Amino acid sequence: MKRYIAYVLQDEMFFGTMTVREVMYFTARIRLPESMKDEEKIGRADEIMTLLGIGKCCDSIVGTPFQRGISGGERKRLNIAVQLITWPSLILLDEPTSGLDSSTSLDLLLTLKELAKNGCTVITTIHQPSSAVFNLFDNLLVLADGHTFYYGNAEGVVERFNERGFLCPRTYNPGDFVLELAKSKAVTDAMFTANNATGGVIDPSVHARKPGQMDHTMTKKASLGSITEKTLSKGEEMKEVSISTDSADLQTDWNDSFASSWTTQFKALLTRAFIVKKHSAFDNVDMFQVVVIALIVGLVWFRQGNSEDAIQDRFGLVFFIGVFWAFFPMFQSIMTFPTERAILLRERAQGAYRLSAYYTSKVVAEIPLNVINPSLFILICYYMAGVNDDPRVFFSFWFTLILNVETSAALGMLISASQTNIKKALVAASILILFSMLIAGFYVNSDNIPTWLRWIEWLSYLKYTFGSLATQVFNPDLEFSCGSPSQYSVCQDGNNGPITGTDVLEVQGVANLPLVYPVVLMGIYAFARISTYFVLFYRYKPKVQ
Repeated sequence: MKRYIAYVLQDEMFFGTMTVREVMYFTARIRLPESMKDEEKIGRADEIMTLLGIGKCCDSIVGTPFQRGISGGERKRLNIAVQLITWPSLILLDEPTSGLDSSTSLDLLLTLKELAKNGCTVITTIHQPSSAVFNLFDNLLVLADGHTFYYGNAEGVVERFNERGFLCPRTYNPGDFVLELAKSKAVTDAMFTANNATGGVIDPSVHARKPGQMDHTMTKKASLGSITEKTLSKGEEMKEVSISTDSADLQTDWNDSFASSWTTQFKALLTRAFIVKKHSAFDNVDMFQVVVIALIVGLVWFRQGNSEDAIQDRFGLVFFIGVFWAFFPMFQSIMTFPTERAILLRERAQGAYRLSAYYTSKVVAEIPLNVINPSLFILICYYMAGVNDDPRVFFSFWFTLILNVETSAALGMLISASQTNIKKALVAASILILFSMLIAGFYVNSDNIPTWLRWIEWLSYLKYTFGSLATQVFNPDLEFSCGSPSQYSVCQDGNNGPITGTDVLEVQGVANLPLVYPVVLMGIYAFARISTYFVLFYRYKPKVQ
């Protein structure tokens, strides 16, 4: 039934960085049956855009609070267009003219009128329609306090109330006249008392139609393989658009719970996820921030020497890089699901796609895009700071940093899915990061933590990031000259060093487990990704199944 009944919400819910064309093509690929070729789906989307008069703005973005997009009237038309992709038999609209001026409202209602004439039953709620809009209605239902105040032909409403003794001034808008009557307690009390049996004014000329009594033109156009639609816009001539629909084939192909296969859904959702994510991945402000911080880091730790005095500075640099690239991706991921929740619930309620296809595509799209900013950061500051000039260390350091970024993003996404309140999600993320920082082994040496509490350090995912980065930088090939005095045994009792990276790790209390740390990080990453899916499955169930 979801494919034959369309419900157009009052509020438009789209990804603002997508263009009108991208929104329509995505919807066509997801919601049209698998038997249709991709070219046919794209053609259907183009025809719907032409039908609703949004073809001229198809390459404009929908718009965000920070980016100007299409107009309010065009957003309303797009909201209807995505529901018309499947060519439903019944369209329900919740106040489609809200927020629009009278001229735009009239244009929109003219389009809906033409849809009603050509095979679709259109039912809409509306408040305070202009006289021009009111004259477009065929049948009218007016409610007062949840009861039927009037039901019948729209053109006969004034006459029916005149018969009841409520006269409408000649130049008065019939819509305003009826609404004022419905708001009047004295009038409603009198009407419901006088018409207790019917509950209001019922036009006797309105009868329920039997299937065989339906309009011949309507049934013919609704069932044939080619439907000719006419759109009449203000100041434009009437134009025809042919929309290919074979209702018999559609019914056969839509016996499954989803119109498209998992693979088709994944491809379409992957394209959309990449379009949405790339705007944040290539955001000028974020990239500027990354470049500036990388330059500052490179200058503060510029070409550190290999003396004993530089050991602690190098440890601080490694820890800072690990912590910074835990904060940055995690707090970006926190905003993922609260901003997409309404769209996800609506599309799942419509039976558009499987949750597994949505989540998998989102993860796959974000993995390569999460690499861009940390790679830019490392390229700038790594050799400026002189972390370790061995090329093998550079690539292993870069890999571990990317793994840390992906793990932090996965944990941020888990928090985002678990808590829809952004403020609470930010608090949870802050607690997790600060807890991980304190027990990661930099601020407090593990040997100095009380024995009965020492196990808690293994709960910090930053411990594994810091441990992995430290064991790569401070490898046995890295040597430091002795200081005076020195805390290293190789520099005491007449010995003159050198201090190796292994000696540094031992004194700093960092376990030399270069293979274990990344494996544990991968395990945490997998746990976070799997847990997020199950949280989404149980917390983001649509109300209408």
